[in-house]
Amino acid sequence: IPEDEWKACLAAADVKEYQDRPDKFFECLNDIPVTAGRKGSKYDVELHYSVEFWRKGRAVNRGRAVLACTFAHLMAMKRCVEEGFDFILEDNVRAAPKDCAERIWQSLEASSEWEQETNQSCHLRYYGWLGSIPNIDWVLNTHSKRTKSNRTNSMREGGDNDGCATGTTVTPSVFPFPITEDFKSIESEQENAATEKDDSELKGSSKGPHDKPGGTPIWGAYAYWVSKTGLDSLLSALQKDVGAMLWKGKRMRCHVVKPIDKVLPRQIIGVLGRECIHVTTHPGFFRAPMLTSKIHTQWDAEFCKSTEFQLKHTMLDWLDLWLSDNETKVLAFYRQEGKWLTMAELMEMEEKDEGQNPDEEKLCNKLEESAKIGND
Repeated sequence: IPEDEWKACLAAADVKEYQDRPDKFFECLNDIPVTAGRKGSKYDVELHYSVEFWRKGRAVNRGRAVLACTFAHLMAMKRCVEEGFDFILEDNVRAAPKDCAERIWQSLEASSEWEQETNQSCHLRYYGWLGSIPNIDWVLNTHSKRTKSNRTNSMREGGDNDGCATGTTVTPSVFPFPITEDFKSIESEQENAATEKDDSELKGSSKGPHDKPGGTPIWGAYAYWVSKTGLDSLLSALQKDVGAMLWKGKRMRCHVVKPIDKVLPRQIIGVLGRECIHVTTHPGFFRAPMLTSKIHTQWDAEFCKSTEFQLKHTMLDWLDLWLSDNETKVLAFYRQEGKWLTMAELMEMEEKDEGQNPDEEKLCNKLEESAKIGND
């Protein structure tokens, strides 16, 4: 909310007249000018930001949890900038104790080198990110190799030149945040490759909609750092455009909330350009396995599949991460049965003390043993 509007609303909150007549509350803004440069329809830009946001926010319906997540991140970014924290972490991430710190240091060095090379400061840096498996494959093996910073001084004093304790010889670096336009080069390459294939190869291929890169290249806002300039540009953009967070199509009944992992890079790119957003090639943080999401539970298993692919292609394994006892049991069940259990399903399985057949008892013993090994 623009500062002048916020102060006026805060002062009016205790006025008895407005408490008795809440429909008149926004009369407190009559003496406050509408923010210049607002975006939206001809009708929207004539309204105060607070009024437009309040009217549209009443119809977000099931998107309230997504909006609450956005507000939580905005508050966290404010503290990160004002109090000088190194980065922001969501509570759904896990790290590799032996590799995490070194990967962060290497990413910082790469980011600093790239700033000198491009003469453009970094204002948003990702230490963790995710995407669909085809997109992760494209980002790691195509996009990052084309656009990443070529390390000129990869040896940090007292550090591991490999970038991680598992022995990979690839030094972690950073690359610019990928956008949907980057997929256009892929499409042309795939078309050229397709013309070189014979009819038998083409007939034998039946790719679905999720078998090739596309959509949002990467997502997630569970491990990142933002500068004061980056935060100021984000807030400035949001304060002029309610549609940056809430939108509704012509045939939609309710407004939809844009998640923070789309709002954050999109708005900063719009103001500062994407060269100011650095993404690490070797994440230091990964999404916890089957940690029940409050927003999109239906995708929990798919998140695990993508994370497993990302771990493998950045020289790590699930067992390299710090996992809770229950997460280790879920992982053990997956590796034995090929299915990701939700935490509720795990609890339900463990509560079956009576009527266990030998196979079930054997499986439970294996899960408990796996949890102990993981903790050790």
